[in-house]
Amino acid sequence: TTLNKPNNALVMVPKVGRLNPTSRKMFNVMLHETQRQVAELRAGDQGVLATHLFSAPLHTMVAQTTDNNSDARAHVKKYLREMRRTEVDWEAPDADSNVIWASMGLLSEVRLEMRNGESWVSWALPPALLMAVSDPERYTPIDTEIMAKLHSYAAIALYEICTRYR
Repeated sequence: TTLNKPNNALVMVPKVGRLNPTSRKMFNVMLHETQRQVAELRAGDQGVLATHLFSAPLHTMVAQTTDNNSDARAHVKKYLREMRRTEVDWEAPDADSNVIWASMGLLSEVRLEMRNGESWVSWALPPALLMAVSDPERYTPIDTEIMAKLHSYAAIALYEICTRYR
């Protein structure tokens, strides 16, 4: 349950739109699933294209991000829409970074799909974020179980920052 979150993703600052705590937790769960699925693809000698859609069962996303499972599909759509509309500035976290500033959306595409009678969430990340998440040079290990217990946006952000410098 550990996300190796790239340090430059820790400093992404929403400039257009905003994320609530559940959206931020769900985004971290999506990054964790992306890393896991990239590792599986690479183990099978498959490459990962920027057009690849990653996916996870809806119940997995809800279980790791919120206590409220009633009408999960409506809640998740709200959070996914929020992530899709949020534009972030990506500032260089240290002097060794090649990119000193970038602007992007959190998600390139997102879908809710039915597979064998079960709801699934599918998503694509912007290419630069996909590269960073797939093979982070410098990262902070984020325990998604601990993060799931945090309730405020400030607590989640502080947890990530403190974990980086721990």
